[in-house]
Amino acid sequence: MEKNRNAIGDFTEELKSYAEIKSEDIKLAAIEKTALLSAFLSSSLIVFLILSLFLVTGSLALFFWIGKLVNNYALGMGIVCSFFFMLLLIYLTFFKKSFRKYFANKIVSVLAN
Repeated sequence: MEKNRNAIGDFTEELKSYAEIKSEDIKLAAIEKTALLSAFLSSSLIVFLILSLFLVTGSLALFFWIGKLVNNYALGMGIVCSFFFMLLLIYLTFFKKSFRKYFANKIVSVLAN
């Protein structure tokens, strides 16, 4: 009888130790996933901001250049805006799902590994 109590006591101690280790492992895994996701999102944001700045300055240069060519800055701005509107329509028509799927897969791959 005494051996059974000792065995049960040892088993409960080992079970408590296992539960503590397992909870620590889950916590560390969650921290790792969060860190990887944060790194991916922050690097993507930096790339997006740099590309946005490049696009804005390039658009302004193009707007002034076309405006000077046609001797009307308003028309130059209209042409550049029309070009970007056409790009938006093309994106919405053909590429929206593929970009969404790409980023969803990237986030899932970061969280799954």
